[in-house]
Amino acid sequence: MTVESPAKDSVTPRSNRFRLRWDVLQFVVFVLLTAPHATGLPLHEWAGLALAPILVVHLAANWDWIVDKTRNVFRRQPGEVRFNHIWNTLMFVVAVVAIMSGILCSRQVVRSLGFSHPVDFFWAVVHSVSATVLIALVGVHLGMHFRWVIAQFRRSPRGCKPAGEDGP
Repeated sequence: MTVESPAKDSVTPRSNRFRLRWDVLQFVVFVLLTAPHATGLPLHEWAGLALAPILVVHLAANWDWIVDKTRNVFRRQPGEVRFNHIWNTLMFVVAVVAIMSGILCSRQVVRSLGFSHPVDFFWAVVHSVSATVLIALVGVHLGMHFRWVIAQFRRSPRGCKPAGEDGP
């Protein structure tokens, strides 16, 4: 019995098309999070909470790469791959700190879920610093994967022509 691989243009959780779409969603939510004064505190806090499962799906879609590079961390690898693995790990840790500290200094979401806690200035500072560091980390991450993103946007689905091309 053979298992057929999905069609090249399919949108499975591990396909490039799915990953690109999910990454765009993740980026839009992240950009919303970088401007809490523009979006308002309630939207900022809810978007921050929504980012956690979005990150989990992102990690699941890239799980094969994560496992492979982690297993081979002490083997000879190209410098770019090693740097990328370390950078991604650092970005993950900082994102977890930003999300958790955001929950701990939340003023809107936690209260609306029926919990109450005093706002702790310490967690507000941790959240601010980790969020600022995360912006820089994500910027470098995007730069490292810019060619992949552009290549995915240039690909058009089978049977579709890019905008501006005439023909039957």
